[in-house]
Amino acid sequence: MNPDELSTLTYQQQSRYLKEADSAIKNTEITRNIKILVGFIIIITCLMMYGCPQYNVWQQGLAGEAELKRATQNRQVKIEEAKAASESAEYFKNAEIIRAEGVKKANDIVQTGLGGPEGYLRYLFINGMNESNCDRVYVPTETMMPITEASALTRPRG
Repeated sequence: MNPDELSTLTYQQQSRYLKEADSAIKNTEITRNIKILVGFIIIITCLMMYGCPQYNVWQQGLAGEAELKRATQNRQVKIEEAKAASESAEYFKNAEIIRAEGVKKANDIVQTGLGGPEGYLRYLFINGMNESNCDRVYVPTETMMPITEASALTRPRG
């Protein structure tokens, strides 16, 4: 309606017309707001459809880097443990060498004091007899064969 037509209407008709016009304006405003909201939702949905796969790729990349760093650290720990074990073995080896040299010197001293290797072996034999709990002793002969008494096994002791 143009303004000339509006002046010919009664007050009630004008009031109703203005209410209808105001309602139409509000409806178009609501429609426009709804369209903006729907457009915003569509834009966000599109961004999420693009962004989520990108985020997943980024997240998996970070997880891969973390796993690589963890594996590198574990490898370095194992290398350090192996170095420590090698160093420890070197010290044990040196200790065994020193102990063996001491035993060799002690054996040399005992051998020379007992008249050579034969005397040392006789000494070890006598010590072995003292430490054993056997009740029968076999004395080797010149051929290193013991003389046994077969009848001693059947005779009662006493």
